[in-house]
Amino acid sequence: MKRPETLILLLLLISMVPLSLSLANIAEASGPYLVWVRDYSYTPLLDSNPHGRLNLIVSIYKLLNDGVPTYDWYFYEVRIQTVPGRVAYNSNWETAHTYATHCVANPGTNRWLVDYDPTTTSGVTTVTVSLTAAAGPQGSGVAFSVSWSYDIPHVRVIDRSDFSVHRAEWEHDFDETNDPFPGSPSDSTYLAKPGFVVKTTQNAWSFVDGRYGVMWGRPVLWWWEYVTFRSGWLRLDALRLGDS
Repeated sequence: MKRPETLILLLLLISMVPLSLSLANIAEASGPYLVWVRDYSYTPLLDSNPHGRLNLIVSIYKLLNDGVPTYDWYFYEVRIQTVPGRVAYNSNWETAHTYATHCVANPGTNRWLVDYDPTTTSGVTTVTVSLTAAAGPQGSGVAFSVSWSYDIPHVRVIDRSDFSVHRAEWEHDFDETNDPFPGSPSDSTYLAKPGFVVKTTQNAWSFVDGRYGVMWGRPVLWWWEYVTFRSGWLRLDALRLGDS
């Protein structure tokens, strides 16, 4: 996605999350650590009665004390929550598919997509998201990693990402026509948590555009009826001029 560059003189780092194997498991460290930059919250992002709601929260962290003076790394944790009509509106609509696309803005010169997770899954009930960035002087072999997991029973992750165009993209395909009822992901509130890493030249900041969608379906006699909704493009920048 193309957009004009913005000159930013100051990055406001509001709270700190030390080095850890998990963003939620805080441990003291003298080496590289993450600082929280900001959250983007769209709750709801999409809302349609009687079909359901799609909620989005994106948390951005920056790697500090990495020993590399020429580059920065930004970690994105994306939380996509679908609330089908069965939950939101007491209807018979269920979640069939979700879509999430993230494009690094003006990529390839000052910004690069360098890691993402998960990749395409098959036959598993839990997926672990593991994100890594180089840390320490070049050639040191030191790396910084974070990880978290989320459940995918009766859900298949489809990876449509592409490093060559710096795009992190996923679909979550629900087994709405065959999974057990009630209590499966398609007829319950479901939370997916993919993530990715953007590397930038120092102080270039991370500019990302995101777009999301959801397909809901319902049984009608012996077939299923479907509707699809998609958001517009959202700016998910680490910091924009005028932010506080």
